[in-house]
Amino acid sequence: MSINYIEIMITKELRLDIRNEVSWPKYFYKYKVTVDFLISSVNSNKMELTLVVFPLLNLLRHSIELGLKMNIFYFEKINGVNRKYEKLSSEKRHNLDSLFEIFSSQLNQIVSFDFVSPHIKKEVEKYLKSTNNLKHKLMDLDSKAQAFRYPENNDGVPSFNDIDTIDLDGIFNSYNIICQFLMFTEDVLAEAGLDTRQRYI
Repeated sequence: MSINYIEIMITKELRLDIRNEVSWPKYFYKYKVTVDFLISSVNSNKMELTLVVFPLLNLLRHSIELGLKMNIFYFEKINGVNRKYEKLSSEKRHNLDSLFEIFSSQLNQIVSFDFVSPHIKKEVEKYLKSTNNLKHKLMDLDSKAQAFRYPENNDGVPSFNDIDTIDLDGIFNSYNIICQFLMFTEDVLAEAGLDTRQRYI
């Protein structure tokens, strides 16, 4: 494989005051914007998929992790419970199975409240199913949040040792649905009396 080095010319001063940029919602949204940009660039043939596939999948997976954690912390405020997330081991804090279990449990508890409309209850059920499907796909590919980042594990076993192809179309389409869901939960939070509007700005 030959590598073409690209000389990057910086034509303006790149400095950013990040003091107001550090929050769970803003981190989630910034990662989502980056993933969307890369998918769009690949889809429009402005970027070669083989050059960005693993960084893209790593960013995609991490954005879902951020979105799940963001919602877990908001849900627990509504439900008035201690953070189950904090009780997880260091490894499981990056495990989509563990995070999705807490996320769905907290959300279902909120949805069971009388003030949540039947429409939202129906939408939540639909989105949970879609989210669970993509979670399984990503866990099958990268259960320990390592395979998208490194070509082999700590024992020297190659990443994707038993996988020939990846259904990127299915992953990207499911990702769009899940991100809608992770932001759609604002409607549930609003009905619960917690104002979270404009939290991505």
